[in-house]
Amino acid sequence: MFIKPEKNRLKDFIITSRKYYLDDYFNEYTKVAKNDIQFFVTDMWDSYIVLAKKHFPQAKIIVDRFHLIKLVSTAINAIRNEVQKKYSINSREYKLLYKSRNLLRKNLEDLGIKYDKVNRLEFKYKKYRAYIGINTDFEALKECLSYSKDLELMYYLYQDVLNIFNDNDVAAFRKLLNNKEYRTTKRTKSILKNIYKISRVYY
Repeated sequence: MFIKPEKNRLKDFIITSRKYYLDDYFNEYTKVAKNDIQFFVTDMWDSYIVLAKKHFPQAKIIVDRFHLIKLVSTAINAIRNEVQKKYSINSREYKLLYKSRNLLRKNLEDLGIKYDKVNRLEFKYKKYRAYIGINTDFEALKECLSYSKDLELMYYLYQDVLNIFNDNDVAAFRKLLNNKEYRTTKRTKSILKNIYKISRVYY
């Protein structure tokens, strides 16, 4: 989709995301026209970024924050599923992990739980939830995260990413990329590598 910002008007709408089609499509534009493109907004697919750099060398490539958040959110759910499958379907652990699948992907601030970057889930907020004898979201989260180090670190990485984007904190984003704690498990390390790969587009 091409938009002329000075006129706030849609210029064209591309009907397919196939790389060969996009390559041919962009080749129809002159070098001068390509150099006039100021911004290229995309998701995290490598082919889009390669095409952007090839055809629009003057454009600032912007990866939608939604896709970065979704990357970590999807990883949390995948780990939760793996941990959940280790337990019997009738077990407390299985039921709690299953019932908490959406809870694990919510922003703590939306739950009324204060997130301290040092102490993590430090402050309890009373909110009733009928989770197998668990009365608060805080208690449900603490127990779920105790089942797996991978799940715990991915969850905190997710909360950090949410806070960074909510605050538009570029300095915190750069600091996150060098966070040594998140490099102690393969899963969080892999996510950080993907985020770093994308961040090179910005900086």
